[in-house]
Parts: sequence; C-alpha cells; structure tokens
Amino acid sequence: CDIPTLRLVSIFTAQSVFKHLLTEGDRIVLTLLGNSYDRGVYGMTSSIGGIASRMLLQPVEENARLLFGRLGGDITAAGDNDD
Repeated sequence: CDIPTLRLVSIFTAQSVFKHLLTEGDRIVLTLLGNSYDRGVYGMTSSIGGIASRMLLQPVEENARLLFGRLGGDITAAGDNDD
C-alpha cells in the first residue's frame, strides 16, 4: 500500500465532499424551507452571481489540477525508477 498516494487521494476526496456541501447545501436548505417564489428568485440571482466567481476561479482550479497531475506523474515515475 502506497501511503503518500493514499493520503493524497483521501485529501482530494475530503475536498470534493466539502465542495459539494458548500455548493449544494444552500439549495437543499432552500428546498426544505422556502416557497417556490423564494427558490425562483434565489436561482436567478445565484446564476448571475456565479458568473463572476466562475470567471475568476476557473483558471486557478485548472492550473491546480494540472500542477497536481504533474506532481502525481512525477511521484509515479520516481516510484517506477526505484526498481
């Protein structure tokens, strides 16, 4: 069992679960507690407000994925060379 890889996978899994709760938690609460008008207004303002954050944060997320992919490839390649 490769402990560093397992640790990296567990960190990514925890981050994914946390991201899902942050992005979908408000909708779940609104569905349970709000009426249809409130859900409609929230959906429209959320869509408009989300455009700015996607434009600002998407390049950062893509670069982080590329960097982590390269780092993971380097770890794998280093492990193959140890033979």
